[in-house]
Amino acid sequence: MKRASMIATGILVLVLLFEASAIGEGEPPAAAPGQETPAEARLEGMAERLRLLLTYSTLAILSPTLADQRVHVQWVVNLLEGTGGRHFVPRLSPEGEVRGLVAEARALAPWILGKPIEAPLRDELRFFVKNIEVFVGLALQAALESLNQRHLEQGGDEMRKAFAFLAAALGSETGPTYLGGVLAVIRLLPGFPAA
Repeated sequence: MKRASMIATGILVLVLLFEASAIGEGEPPAAAPGQETPAEARLEGMAERLRLLLTYSTLAILSPTLADQRVHVQWVVNLLEGTGGRHFVPRLSPEGEVRGLVAEARALAPWILGKPIEAPLRDELRFFVKNIEVFVGLALQAALESLNQRHLEQGGDEMRKAFAFLAAALGSETGPTYLGGVLAVIRLLPGFPAA
């Protein structure tokens, strides 16, 4: 049974390595000087990275050993902190610079709220982007706490928290969403001024 679990983990790691090599492809294109990245492209890039983080969190939770778990957790930390982050481990990152999702979430509110948006939508967006920032920050804290654990189960419990915070930051494409998330902000794009 343990051998089957190791084989399944190995296959998932190979899939993730393939996905990680394409991280740059999922990000929105860099804006030309004096121009911003279109709102939808920027938010879709964040949504894709959140989905990737959910995958790494799941692998950390399902890891058969503490060493395996720590590798997956470190991927989560790397993608949340980005290159130059205090806990960033370069050997576990794809080539090139990694933009940290925590910093990008922090920059989301000034970027969105700097646009001419009518009051009801503006208030809703302010609430949603604040929640994205908080949830991504809490996910980083949980992942760092997981790295400090000496037992597989305790590390997994911390990554369950990280998974929940990342899922909340992603939000939902359908149904009532009270706390927002990236997908909820994307849903509001028709009322959002062009970048």
